Amino acid sequence: YAKSFKEGQTYISPLMFIAIIPAYLVMYKMPNEIPISYFAIPVFGTISIFKELLYGIINMTHIGIFVFSSIVYVAISIYIAALMFKQEWALFRV
Repeated sequence: YAKSFKEGQTYISPLMFIAIIPAYLVMYKMPNEIPISYFAIPVFGTISIFKELLYGIINMTHIGIFVFSSIVYVAISIYIAALMFKQEWALFRV
């Protein structure tokens, strides 16, 4: 565990770089070339939806897949966080 904010930022920086990679993969695709599976993947979906909206494309199927998958990922994350915070080690670093 990090002992300070600065140390925490150092630990999280590789994750931020990993999140940037999908942006580069989607950047060179035209909106009509983006596979439908990208809209269900957390970072790919966000970038793909923004790209379609910037090109003036409003595809309700893509938006629906993105919103539904995001809700599922949020629900799973909240469930895992609730399980972790019920454990003593997550609260007190035991």
